Amino acid sequence: MMTSRPLSFAALAIAATLTVSACSSGEKPTADPTNPSESPSPVAESSAATVPSDWQTVDLDGVAEISVPPDWTVKSTGDALDTLQAPKDSVGFPPGSATVGVGNLAGGDQSEQLERSANYELKTTYAGYTNLKRLPNEVINDTTFFRLQFEGGADWYDVYGTVTPDGEYSIVFQWKFMKTLDRKQAEAIWSPVMPTFKML
Repeated sequence: MMTSRPLSFAALAIAATLTVSACSSGEKPTADPTNPSESPSPVAESSAATVPSDWQTVDLDGVAEISVPPDWTVKSTGDALDTLQAPKDSVGFPPGSATVGVGNLAGGDQSEQLERSANYELKTTYAGYTNLKRLPNEVINDTTFFRLQFEGGADWYDVYGTVTPDGEYSIVFQWKFMKTLDRKQAEAIWSPVMPTFKML
């Protein structure tokens, strides 16, 4: 998807918040006492994936790309937002999807912007949701991602976020899968996709 980049990081955060809130109506979230200011360690290493020739490559606002299997559905909703939807299950429903957003940042040191972005997601976008925690950072194709994990209503959530080398753009993946699967089953569906991420 190629779009202009007027979307502010705050606007992206609002969009992500609305997405999560809509799926969690009726639930009173409970906060986890995670300290969002601490950077987890060690960093988990993840090697690059060899992308099969029939996979779909999704352009993320000209700053990065990711690939998904041919039976996945890709939807672009404008304003630098994409949805990557897993194929339907045996009863005809997709078990989950990722909302991917690209937002503007102030620029500067990549590591500093990554920590600011991670703390913002913890304190603002996802604050108060059940079992919210920050996992160790993960390196995919030489790009460091912060990772968050929590749950809400009938869904599991896993969030990956990174920042472009110039510190000017954030890229956030919000994976959401139904609890009809356990968390390991959900991760088995989306985990082959993340290693295809590539910064442009």
